[in-house]
Amino acid sequence: MPKTFDTTAFFGYPSKTYYLDDYTRFHSMEEVMREYVKEVRVRNRENRFHYEVYDELTKLYFNDDPLVLIDGVPVFNINKIIEADPLKIKKIDITTTRLFLGAREYDGIVSYSTY
Repeated sequence: MPKTFDTTAFFGYPSKTYYLDDYTRFHSMEEVMREYVKEVRVRNRENRFHYEVYDELTKLYFNDDPLVLIDGVPVFNINKIIEADPLKIKKIDITTTRLFLGAREYDGIVSYSTY
C-alpha cells in the first residue's frame, strides 16, 4: 500500500489561493500584490512595506502585519518579499482570519510557494 502524506499547511486551508501562472505576470511583487491579491493591501510607511489583510468577519482590514511565509519559512521584513522575483513564485495562499501560535497573534497569513 503506498504511503500518503498530509500536505495541508499547519494553518489549515487558506481562504484564497492565487496560482500566478493563471495570470499575466507582472515584473514586481508589489504589482502582483496590488493588482491580483485583493485580500491584501500593500502600504509603504517610511520606506518599509507593510501588508494589511482583509478580515472577512469584520469586513475591515487588520491593523498589523500578517504572518508572511516563503515555503513555510517566516519572513519578517516585507521589503524582502517586494524585492523578490515574481517569476519564482508559484502560488500565494491568503488566510483572512486571525491566527494564534502560542503566545503570538497574527493578523492573517500570506504564504508564498516557490518553484
